[in-house]
Amino acid sequence: MSVNRNQVRRESYLSVCGAMLVVMLLASNSLSADEVHIDCNQDDAISQALGSMDDIGPHQIFVEGDCYDSVHILQRDRVTIAAEGFGASISPPDEASPFAIVVDSSRRIILQDLVIANEVFTQNPNGVWITNASDVDIVGGTIGNSISDGVKVSNNSLVKIAGTVIQNNKGSGLFVENGSTVQLGNGAPVSINNNGRGIVLSAATLRVEGGLAVDSNSIHGLHVKLGSRASINSDTGPNSFSSNSFAGVVIRTGSVAEFAGDNTIANNGRSGLALINGGTAVVVDRKRRYGNRRERSVGRICRSG
Repeated sequence: MSVNRNQVRRESYLSVCGAMLVVMLLASNSLSADEVHIDCNQDDAISQALGSMDDIGPHQIFVEGDCYDSVHILQRDRVTIAAEGFGASISPPDEASPFAIVVDSSRRIILQDLVIANEVFTQNPNGVWITNASDVDIVGGTIGNSISDGVKVSNNSLVKIAGTVIQNNKGSGLFVENGSTVQLGNGAPVSINNNGRGIVLSAATLRVEGGLAVDSNSIHGLHVKLGSRASINSDTGPNSFSSNSFAGVVIRTGSVAEFAGDNTIANNGRSGLALINGGTAVVVDRKRRYGNRRERSVGRICRSG
């Protein structure tokens, strides 16, 4: 029996091409981009839409209405959740789901123009928790009414916040810890007001580009501790730490805060700038204004022993 070598080569070629086509189709499916529009007032849910998507993205979820949901973004890449239409609010549904949004071990996540409402019928509502080396942009929107922290950033995560109001949280408006970095401003102002504490850094880093207002908080405006670093610049607008009940800025325990440009620390209840237990403040230039009841430390370079 003779074998047609040309036919064998052709069949082998077709088999290889078919296998490559299957692989390409599978890869295309795993990288599929989804865009969905949901209305929580029509019983849609963000978590349900997210659960129908693969982990890689890019995915866009456009939301409208009042959502009673706890959204967990776990080990995902390239997800955007954005308000549209008449806007979107998110509140945890019950005590078993205390956070409105949790981002865990995820990258290139965008939360845009959302209202984290934390309505009072839940007993322990919290705002947004970002943890475990996650990378998140929070753009616009309002985060408030938590009995704990408005935004908590933990465990080597990177977060950028621009154009957002963080207010009326009983804990901290923004709490950053354990090697995490937060950048505020990015061309749009950020307001952190009427919280228990404004911003707390605990072994963490804060970078401010400008346009930051940390005002009218019940304790301190900015508390920098446990070897944290804060860089406060006014490249995109002046910054203020004003009308806080205790200190405008507290720097302690081997931490450093650097102020450059147009910064106001004024009308705070006790100290404007307080340095405690080895805290250091560096003022790069003199364009800053003080007007507090008791001024603990002023000067170009200030250290406490």
